[in-house]
Amino acid sequence: ARIQRTAPETVGRFRSELLGVTLIIAFGLSLFSMIILPLLLKGSWTGLDMEARTTALRAAPWMAITLWFGILSALFSAWVMSREVHANSFLQGLPALGIAIALLLWPGADVTPLVWGTVAGFALQMFLLAIIESRSVGTYKPEFRVSSEHWKSFARDVTTMVVAQAIITATDLLDQFFAAHLGEGAIATLSYANRILALVLGLSATVIGRAVLPVFARARIESGPSFLNQMAWRWSIIMFIAGLPVVVVGWWLAPWGVALLFERGAFSANDTEAVAGVFRILLVQVPLYLPNMVLVNWANSTGAYRHLLYTSVLGASMKLVGNTLLVQKYGLNGIAAATVLRYLITTGYLVLIRTQRASLTLK
Repeated sequence: ARIQRTAPETVGRFRSELLGVTLIIAFGLSLFSMIILPLLLKGSWTGLDMEARTTALRAAPWMAITLWFGILSALFSAWVMSREVHANSFLQGLPALGIAIALLLWPGADVTPLVWGTVAGFALQMFLLAIIESRSVGTYKPEFRVSSEHWKSFARDVTTMVVAQAIITATDLLDQFFAAHLGEGAIATLSYANRILALVLGLSATVIGRAVLPVFARARIESGPSFLNQMAWRWSIIMFIAGLPVVVVGWWLAPWGVALLFERGAFSANDTEAVAGVFRILLVQVPLYLPNMVLVNWANSTGAYRHLLYTSVLGASMKLVGNTLLVQKYGLNGIAAATVLRYLITTGYLVLIRTQRASLTLK
């Protein structure tokens, strides 16, 4: 967004080179995943039984292919979003739609329709995004070099964000590690609770990110940092208030919702009670998570990537400490409470940084 407004004549070369580098990275990561995923899935830490592990190993090579499509989709999506065109948001659901169609056309217990539906959904998403982008700004031929003057700042910022994201991903894996030591069924219970929560948080993160990031980027350039700081603070408060009724309603509906979604076959009423209990505690993070997403996008739009790295380190540290102190006494509820603590600390840190930036701007 900044380049398009300050040096539009340089966008073409940078886009072509970025496309070339992304193709290389996508291919490398897909190949790496094909090799490493089977090795990881064979470990006992996953908590999978023999049948599930065999199924996962069959699907792993094909799932690795989705990385290639997914990474290119991310690039095209960013390009589309930088022009404040939100068609990419509609295409976000294509992988899920591909799975649903495959399962309807090819019912059964076999993993094959799930695999092919996923691959087809990601592939279609990538191709449609490429078509939308090419129709708006033309087709860019990939160039496998890094000669653009924008690479230096881009590489610095991206490296910081990659490290931050890697820490966040590793932090999420901590829960699997701690749950694996709580006995049989603990990982499954936590997974079911997180699936329901993902419906709320995943949708919220997508909507907030897609809506505010391009607007914040434009506001910083056109209206200045003071206006942007005020906008971010206002939307943070709105998101916090919006999250409160979600907790109240979700807490009340939790047992009914879990039973409706999962209670069948081997999933018993006792399982419903266990999952609902963990889900209720995880739900408390919502009023913190929503303003957190606003402030993360504010930091992105202002180039405060260093603070996002600090946030990820702080969040990982609090999650590790929280899990260590709470899991032994409270079990899965302790893992859920540590997640709430993580967002309480990281959101508080981002609020502090925004307040300091606002004070400096006023001075």
